[in-house]
Amino acid sequence: MSSAELDYMYSKTGFLSDATDHTSIRANLIETTGTLNAFSGAQIPNIYSYPNLILESKNQSVVMKAGGRNILQVRENGYVYLLNRNSGSGGTSLQVAGDGALFMQSSSTKYKTDIQYDGGTSVGDKFLTLDPATWQDKGDYEQRKLYHEQGTEPDHQIHMDDKRYYGLIAEDLVKAGLEEFVVRDENTGEVNGLEYDKVAISMIPVIRSQRDAINELKVEIERLKQK
Repeated sequence: MSSAELDYMYSKTGFLSDATDHTSIRANLIETTGTLNAFSGAQIPNIYSYPNLILESKNQSVVMKAGGRNILQVRENGYVYLLNRNSGSGGTSLQVAGDGALFMQSSSTKYKTDIQYDGGTSVGDKFLTLDPATWQDKGDYEQRKLYHEQGTEPDHQIHMDDKRYYGLIAEDLVKAGLEEFVVRDENTGEVNGLEYDKVAISMIPVIRSQRDAINELKVEIERLKQK
């Protein structure tokens, strides 16, 4: 393909010179004002691009489809949607890295090195100094405000009933010396969140210590009863 531009003007009934929709093909770009479909019957289509392949929708979204079903949608609001959602009781947790990368979280030793066990209660004791909090999601709050004041529809599905969320505040963990549970932006260092799935693990030594203490008290009570 040369750098020259090839334009197709078309309508629902076919190619017309005065049609409003068009597809423009250049050396490194295919642009259309309608819907661009790449599909196959018996053959498997291949789309190659070096080094990157960019799919972009100026106004709405990019949808990935397979087997006649819409599977994945990337919308202009920055959200990624699973359109064909399956559920199950097994599997591994999916995590999002600071740069937006998706990765599988695993606890297997084959993914770890320099493993050191910590049976102390110091980390769990720090968590016990924290108070849980409730809050409204800021994004939802602002979109609800725009809807009530200006009638602007939310750009994605949200709770419209001032829903409050329950949990911990990441900055509180920083103050308590629990930095290892805090998620920060890799570029700016700004606090973004916390690793909730690891919080309960820190309670194992604390609970074990309390269990042992309770068992000792039970033995002492039985001894006193026998007297």
